Amino acid sequence: MNQVHRANIHDISPNGRIDNQHSFSFTDYYKSNRLQVGKIRLFNNAISKDKQGFVQYPKQNMEIVSIPLSGEIKHSDGLGNQQIIHTGEVQVLSVGKGLSSSEFKPSSDAPANFLQIWVSPKKMNTTPKCVQKTYSNSRIKNRFFPIVTPRVNDENTVSINQDIFFSHANLDQGAETQYPHYYNNATYYFFVIEGEIKINNIILQAQDAITLTDLNADYIDITAQQSSKVLCIEINE
Repeated sequence: MNQVHRANIHDISPNGRIDNQHSFSFTDYYKSNRLQVGKIRLFNNAISKDKQGFVQYPKQNMEIVSIPLSGEIKHSDGLGNQQIIHTGEVQVLSVGKGLSSSEFKPSSDAPANFLQIWVSPKKMNTTPKCVQKTYSNSRIKNRFFPIVTPRVNDENTVSINQDIFFSHANLDQGAETQYPHYYNNATYYFFVIEGEIKINNIILQAQDAITLTDLNADYIDITAQQSSKVLCIEINE
């Protein structure tokens, strides 16, 4: 089954601190047919301006993935972490039994654009932790490479407390690639960061997304109609 989410149906909530594009229902934005996808509770495409961002407040039992798309953001939390997350890096914050955190743009130059995705955890009330790593552009060149996985001892990825894979691809125009399955029974959420792709004979443009379920094929075929950046989230169901 395919469910397409076009860019023009996302809710954009400018609040003075940040322009926040919601893909799923959250706080004041509610759509009965867009509650969540699998264990993904929140998927926000945020643009932070003038040293502003998400204010610090307490959270519990959530895996929070932050991926800068341009610029850099500063993470602060109740563990005492004060970290800059640069474009080309990914951070996973496991708030576990409870932790306050915030993300904001550390300087007043060009706006910072980042994805923040909240995932329901597999194990509840764990000890909070924050891990951040750099991923190489060469690894995501014209192919999907995992950057967040449930693998605890994988030095190339950041571990997350859930059966879920985040994979990133930078595709040249005309490039054809395949996304391999990690699970036999999974839901897939593809988000086009920029460019235009064809997947399952459906054209997706920048900020479009598609949810795929009940797939029988061993691979998902993707063709880049333009130079494109794509994020795939595979959720074990």
